[in-house]
Amino acid sequence: MIPLKRKLMAARADLAEKMAAQARKRGSTLYAYTNEILEGVLGLEAERPFHEFVEFYRALELARTLGLVLAPPALWDRADDMEEEAEKLGVNAALYIKNREENPQRSVEAFLRALIWNASIFSLQLEEYTARLEVVGQNIPDEQMEFFLSAAGGALSVLGYHETSRSTNSGLGIVHYSRESRQNRGEKQKTNR
Repeated sequence: MIPLKRKLMAARADLAEKMAAQARKRGSTLYAYTNEILEGVLGLEAERPFHEFVEFYRALELARTLGLVLAPPALWDRADDMEEEAEKLGVNAALYIKNREENPQRSVEAFLRALIWNASIFSLQLEEYTARLEVVGQNIPDEQMEFFLSAAGGALSVLGYHETSRSTNSGLGIVHYSRESRQNRGEKQKTNR
């Protein structure tokens, strides 16, 4: 057996203590647990940045918490008038996230990415007063795209955005959103009183 070389690595004390506690909980050594984590992360990094896997996992956990299930694309052929339900789903998911997260924008984006998991391109650009959502997937049925865009609209409405334009065509969806400045919202609230 060839002896393995070891290398000293540094970590914050609180992280090292948490890792040691996790290793004990699993009945493992800190050395073995650290190597398992590093091998797993480096293996995933070969495909995508590790943080994307973490965000996707959190989004799937959120979807499970909300009672969502993955469904085969053939079901979309039978979907009628689901856009209203999709919008409610988006609103409920975003409210749930907003109440639990300090930075709900990232979690809402991860939720939406998981909801349209079969898209080859997913891009959500959130600016202070505008947002742009782009989804591309050649195998996404029109009904699924409309469902998704309605859910996205509901979720983004919780963050203060409203849809200004929507374009869909055979697996492509592009939506632009805007939101008012805090000053304009305050002036409207005073006017409505």
